[in-house]
Amino acid sequence: MFGYSIYIRKGYHLSKPKLAHELVHVLQIERASLDKVVSLHFSDLAQYGYNDAPLEVEAFEANRNYSQSW
Repeated sequence: MFGYSIYIRKGYHLSKPKLAHELVHVLQIERASLDKVVSLHFSDLAQYGYNDAPLEVEAFEANRNYSQSW
């Protein structure tokens, strides 16, 4: 995902929960800006790690919500 583009590698199965996760990242960019989100995300990754980075935690919630309704 980069800005309003979500890049999917050939052969990758994009399920509804995974798409929801990526769309949360688009929403995060709309709430702030691409520059701010990228800066914050790299800082958070260094501090918390991938699974506990706040932007990822929010996006993982979308995974869970759409996995249950799938």
